[in-house]
Amino acid sequence: NSGIEKAFLFDVVSKIYIATDSSPVDMQSYELCCDMIDVVIDVSCIYGLKDDSNGNAYDKESLAIIKLNNTTVLYLKEVTKFLALVCILREESFERKAPPRGWERHCSAAPPVGTACPD
Repeated sequence: NSGIEKAFLFDVVSKIYIATDSSPVDMQSYELCCDMIDVVIDVSCIYGLKDDSNGNAYDKESLAIIKLNNTTVLYLKEVTKFLALVCILREESFERKAPPRGWERHCSAAPPVGTACPD
């Protein structure tokens, strides 16, 4: 068990999820993940652009972890130039273990619509 409560593979431009895990999608979780994408891009635009950058706020180094005050952790990691893995998990699960080595390889290519990245 990965400890991840919900995982989405998002198109970061449109904020439409391409794939998700098998648990039901609730609007609050979806909106929370969309808001996280907005926050990451906004903060990167303000503080994260390098002088030699071509103006892209979202790149291969994009990664964010946000701990909410209700023991929920939001985790975002760039998968490709246009895709991000966004996960919702409990703080206990996050602190208990880091993501497994090489997990990015399992999700580096977009799976067929309606399928999810492996746990």
